[in-house]
Amino acid sequence: MRKQLLVRTRQVFVNCLALFGPATVGCYALAQQVGFNSEEIFWNPSQLLRLVSIYLLLAVPFFFAGCAVGIALMGWHKNIPRLYGADLVGAGIGSIALLITLTVVLPLRALSLIALVGCLALLVALWELRLRWGAGPTLVFALMALPALVWPWRAEFDSVTLQTAQPGAAYCRG
Repeated sequence: MRKQLLVRTRQVFVNCLALFGPATVGCYALAQQVGFNSEEIFWNPSQLLRLVSIYLLLAVPFFFAGCAVGIALMGWHKNIPRLYGADLVGAGIGSIALLITLTVVLPLRALSLIALVGCLALLVALWELRLRWGAGPTLVFALMALPALVWPWRAEFDSVTLQTAQPGAAYCRG
């Protein structure tokens, strides 16, 4: 399989970057639809399966990012120190930028910004690799990240949401 990947290093790298943005928003939206109740986990074993499905869904964007880094290290092995250094510096800058972003905007807005940064990484890769890719797919991927800006998200697995959904339940602030 390594030989097939090495022949298509540039295409696989770009495809992984292209899938990161939509997966970031899409997998989070799907994870929100899983009916998980943490309080029910002790007497309902099916909740464990739901928890595992949430973890797997939330791991998909990390899978695409990891594949992009892995294929870059494998395909451009002469530049491993530079690539690995750029990966570490990017992770550090990204962590600090995320902390700053979360103090300014709501987490769901930050999620859409992360997806848009992924689309920006795709554009940089296309430019750096001198690949021609129409504006159409790039625009589609960027637009797929926008629902996080307008979608009325709510956490199904939030215990307050689940408890107040019960007939006759009320939430008292105190």
